[in-house]
Amino acid sequence: MKSESELLSERQNTEKAIDLISIQCLAQHKIYHHVSLRAGFEWSHATIGFHQQFKDTVKTNFHGQIIREKINAQSVSSYDTGTISVTQYRNVNRNHYNHRTQFNIPIYLTYQFLLNTRWTIQPHIGIGIPVYQSFNGRVIDSKQDPLALSEYGKNVTFLPVSCSYRYGMAVVYGIKDDLNLNIGLSRNNEFQSWGDRDHSIREKHGSFQIQFGIFYKLK
Repeated sequence: MKSESELLSERQNTEKAIDLISIQCLAQHKIYHHVSLRAGFEWSHATIGFHQQFKDTVKTNFHGQIIREKINAQSVSSYDTGTISVTQYRNVNRNHYNHRTQFNIPIYLTYQFLLNTRWTIQPHIGIGIPVYQSFNGRVIDSKQDPLALSEYGKNVTFLPVSCSYRYGMAVVYGIKDDLNLNIGLSRNNEFQSWGDRDHSIREKHGSFQIQFGIFYKLK
């Protein structure tokens, strides 16, 4: 088995974050003057690129090849035949994408800074509580075989749950009295790593997110 440092180095060299898409459905309740509480449901889908380059060995056997010629006293030639093996090397690239899907319950506290009747700045802090996650893809295996791959996230345990803390800011434009357009930036970080029953390598995800959404005020 590979050591923890070897496996960590190989996974860092072969994996790269590509993108994260998330969709939130939130309800908001004003709890004090400019302070509001938001909570709801979130679906997120992360894509991680996997790239591995290695030398592959191809062995070809040629049967019935002349490997020796013999000439007797009468100058008659005879031949010994056999199999010749030729070993060739080639560079091979593995490229594919790994995916992690999560369902979370996000909870936010927001504060409204009113600029005028239309524009508002809203910083927020919050937490995301995961309720489900799934993995798909292939990663470097812990075996010494350099070509061996294992299923991504196969042995990751859901408990203890790794919640994420979130903070950011949005600019809000009031389209109408009951309809707002939100554009903002948010940072999400998981508090702790996800455990893996078989490998000592543990994952912890974080991301910057550009947010775009619409809030509708129910009457």
